[in-house]
Amino acid sequence: DVQTYMIDLFSYDPAIAAAAWQGPVLILQGGADIQVSPQDAERLESAIPQARRVDIPNATHMLKRDIANQPLATYFDPALPLHADVLPAIQHFIETTPAPF
Repeated sequence: DVQTYMIDLFSYDPAIAAAAWQGPVLILQGGADIQVSPQDAERLESAIPQARRVDIPNATHMLKRDIANQPLATYFDPALPLHADVLPAIQHFIETTPAPF
């Protein structure tokens, strides 16, 4: 049922799509992310000059702390908390970013 949606979704280049955005951008890159590589984050960061990037070691794509030998655990357990560095990074971004309007 989702095949058409996924084919369409993967036809877009996130860096190209985001390049036109003029507002503030925070890129959070998890060091244990198995979906988005650091090179993907670099491309996005390069495409958006006003972006701020924060690398979070041991964070998965779900922005939760990686669990050794269980690469998908953070996808399926909603009780697992966000990585401890996520909220401070978001708070710092909000507090130090001028309003776009």
